[in-house]
Amino acid sequence: MTPALDPVTREVILNGFTAIVAEMEVLIGRAAMSPSFKDKKDYFMGLYDRDGRMVHALTSYSGAGLVRPVLERYDADSIAPGDVFFYNDPYSSHGAVQHLPDIVVLMPYHSGAGRLEGFAVAYGHLEDIGGLRYGSASMDARDTFNEGVAYPPMRVGTDGAVDDWFLALLTRNSRAPHLVRGDWRALLAGCRLGVDRMRALQDRWGADAVAATAAWTIATSARRARAVLDEQIPDGRYEAEQFVDGTAAGRDRIRVHAVLTKSGADLVLDLTGSDDQVDVPLNYLASLPGARLLLALQLLVFDADLGMNEGALSTLTELRVRPGSIVQPHFPAPLHSRSAVKNAVAGCLATLLAKANGGRMTAPMPGYVVCHFAFDGGAGRSAFGETLGVGLGARPFGDGADVIYGGAQRNYPVEQVEPETPVRIERYEIRRDSGGPGLHRGGCGVRRELRVLADAVFSPRLGNTAIPSPGVGGGLPGGLGKVTVVRRDGTEQTYPGVHGDIPVRAGELVRLESSGGGGFGDPLDRPAAAVLRDVREGFVSVEQARAAYGVWIADGELDETATLAGPRGARSR
Repeated sequence: MTPALDPVTREVILNGFTAIVAEMEVLIGRAAMSPSFKDKKDYFMGLYDRDGRMVHALTSYSGAGLVRPVLERYDADSIAPGDVFFYNDPYSSHGAVQHLPDIVVLMPYHSGAGRLEGFAVAYGHLEDIGGLRYGSASMDARDTFNEGVAYPPMRVGTDGAVDDWFLALLTRNSRAPHLVRGDWRALLAGCRLGVDRMRALQDRWGADAVAATAAWTIATSARRARAVLDEQIPDGRYEAEQFVDGTAAGRDRIRVHAVLTKSGADLVLDLTGSDDQVDVPLNYLASLPGARLLLALQLLVFDADLGMNEGALSTLTELRVRPGSIVQPHFPAPLHSRSAVKNAVAGCLATLLAKANGGRMTAPMPGYVVCHFAFDGGAGRSAFGETLGVGLGARPFGDGADVIYGGAQRNYPVEQVEPETPVRIERYEIRRDSGGPGLHRGGCGVRRELRVLADAVFSPRLGNTAIPSPGVGGGLPGGLGKVTVVRRDGTEQTYPGVHGDIPVRAGELVRLESSGGGGFGDPLDRPAAAVLRDVREGFVSVEQARAAYGVWIADGELDETATLAGPRGARSR
């Protein structure tokens, strides 16, 4: 039996977990080769216990359930020190990964007595894994075989070294073998470092003490998460729906329907009312660990110190899905651009919480922006994947953040794009008036104009170009996104936000405008001074200040007389 730890020792070990994951993050970023790792930071790392439970992660938007697919295939007693495991297949991993470019690398760490204690895990988005187009991303994909090569969970190395056949196979099936090789090695180096540091932590404090601390932090987060849940969600049944732009699938919109039922300790999320799967890569393979993670991220609004570990993910007891639906497609439905539907599920959760607690919830996040350019006629010899932030939904206590991509990731800086690709960035600015008006304003999206300097095919994936991101508690929706191509003759062509390959010629301009987040509360309750500040700083126009907020501004100053003569004054008369 493990003796009780004193609080000081426990805190030292907990900070050890934090330091280890932070060091893994830095190493991966420095060792990687591709822009998606070096600049965008599209990777994740974490520590897990012997049962596959997440112990610690700095940020986690995709880290739930990553170890369990390996434990389902390999008996724990057969896992030896130095083993290396890998997979990228969403279907055989039951949605632990969500599309093929995302790969998972795991290495176990053991006690001095040889007992399996846990895993160091690294996860990242590779530049290209095969498929129809460079980047393994094409809206023309009609099944997962069009999206790249799928690898089920497998042991690919022993004694800390990867078998030659595996790396040869991985790189042979990529149009960017040097980038894939470099990023793979970076992820592997991150895992090796995590294992080494966990061994050192065990040597210093003992394997039992480290395991006990991991169990304690999971249990503590579980109690805190449960307390938040019980405070915010009374027993009952709550219903919500969100819609995804469905033009690419031949539909006006795709419905995601959610019912949350709470009865004592049981919390059930039912997505069976969602629309059927589609034949384009908008399908999302939902899983219980993934749904738990989405809910945990919502709970952080109420307890920022909740911690990102398995305890925070423990509140949801059951996920119900309908096979053949947009959230549980039949194999081999394409999955690459699943994020729009995933964000809709997250938006439903935000709406459900708002209904349960009287509107004290952040407005849903719009779908983020990913666009691929393949040059040289689309052959993939030169390519660029553009990503843009969106405006986040307003919060019960403040405005939504402006121009945020995926929460924990970055966009590509102009200084990196232009020297490495045949693209010139001619405009990059906040989209005025794109944030939904409210007592607290939704975050604003961004406008980015790219001049292509060589013939290319362009495939956009922008969320909320037809259906705005909703507000909460009387807040208004955010502004719509937009995709425009300015042709050589000056004509402007507008396209749906999600579209297959669009040919663009050298010298033509692609304008991407991302959507804004919804507002929170009545816009007429927003202090006039805050509206004036937004106008001066370029987030809100004079026209929107008057039309949505009832605030008159002239020559950069507040016109109090005109403001009081408008709807604000009428409320007090």
